Amino acid sequence: VYGVYADNLWVIAGLESPSGNIRKLDRYDRNLGNLIETKFLQWRPTYFGMVTGERLLVGGNTSQKGQLYYTEEDNLNQVIDSINIGKLLLGVVSDSGRTWVWMEDRVSTFDDSYRVGAPSIPGEYSALGWDPRRQQLWLGKDDAIEVFRADGTLLQTITGFSGTVTAIDFHYNK
Repeated sequence: VYGVYADNLWVIAGLESPSGNIRKLDRYDRNLGNLIETKFLQWRPTYFGMVTGERLLVGGNTSQKGQLYYTEEDNLNQVIDSINIGKLLLGVVSDSGRTWVWMEDRVSTFDDSYRVGAPSIPGEYSALGWDPRRQQLWLGKDDAIEVFRADGTLLQTITGFSGTVTAIDFHYNK
């Protein structure tokens, strides 16, 4: 399993066969516990994000470049748009209609027509996280986290870590 997306009803998993020849998306009904549908791909489906409503973004890589695939959550075979990133994709974060795509040399946001739009933040990062409550993008790197506003302007740099930041997540108390 390369990646998993889960909501209240569905679990969508990005899989690859042991031989490496078959890459696919499997969709499971959490209530019934059975496989509903399979979508075959030419690349490894690894990254998932809910864009708006029932619209799902799936990202992954071939051996040389990243791919983005927009689909409907209840019909994985319906291709809304497919985009070749042209460089390796490292992660995707989506929330409330905003989609951040993490590539080798930058983090960019996508516009409503699913094309790279402003802002684009250059740099080599080791992790990303989106804080939906504050509408902030957090980017990890060696010994620091840089926090950006939704418009791409740097808000603050958090230092004092001893090592590379490899994961960022948010948990809120009630």
